Amino acid sequence: MISFSIARWAAWAPELKTNESWIRWAYDTSRLDEDTAPQPDLKKVSPMLRRRLDLPGKMAIATAMDCLGGSSDIPIVFCSRHGEVARSAGMLSSIANGEPVSPTAFSLSVHNAVAGLLSIIRHDYSNLITISSRADLVEAGIIEACGILNDGNQKVLLVVYNHDIPECFSAYKDQEERTFAFALLIEKKEKDTFSLSWDSSHGHSPNNIGMPSELAVLKFILSGQKTLKLPSKGRIWYWSRNV
Repeated sequence: MISFSIARWAAWAPELKTNESWIRWAYDTSRLDEDTAPQPDLKKVSPMLRRRLDLPGKMAIATAMDCLGGSSDIPIVFCSRHGEVARSAGMLSSIANGEPVSPTAFSLSVHNAVAGLLSIIRHDYSNLITISSRADLVEAGIIEACGILNDGNQKVLLVVYNHDIPECFSAYKDQEERTFAFALLIEKKEKDTFSLSWDSSHGHSPNNIGMPSELAVLKFILSGQKTLKLPSKGRIWYWSRNV
């Protein structure tokens, strides 16, 4: 079991742009339904760098900057199931059609590109880690963040973001995909903590929660729910709130 506290949080989705709207969503049983909303607010980012970002990167950087505020020297763990997969699909399509591949698209398609751009935008050269996990994404990020705390850091920022995959990869979906990003500023405290434990003696258990598991974790954190049980491949995750 590992324990941690959340000092601050921020989230963004096409239809939920403020913390107040996310709180209402967390206490409601309705689904998160997408629409064609504008992009995240990145007015503090220079137009030259802003143009380099697609929606997944914009969401991740907007929530990270909102959660960090003016703080610096805080390690950051970025987590995404697919990263900039739309760029990769576009490049593969170009190769298949015998067209040249954009060097800019290639440089921004790697999984740590968004983390690097955040470092450039904020002139902050803190430790950056990127994680890609098809399943157990938030759990992998939390375990990594808590390891960094145990190394002596006071706080760690966890950024989780995802975007629906291109149609050419739709046959490989293993859960519902949504477009969202959220950031959690994690620290150690004796009170108001969360705990995460797991049981690896199980085989594959289907996810029937009706939403991406990452959003189920966020709903648990924001709603005041006491416990959350999340099945996965080969294990079950147990989340609990300690107050």
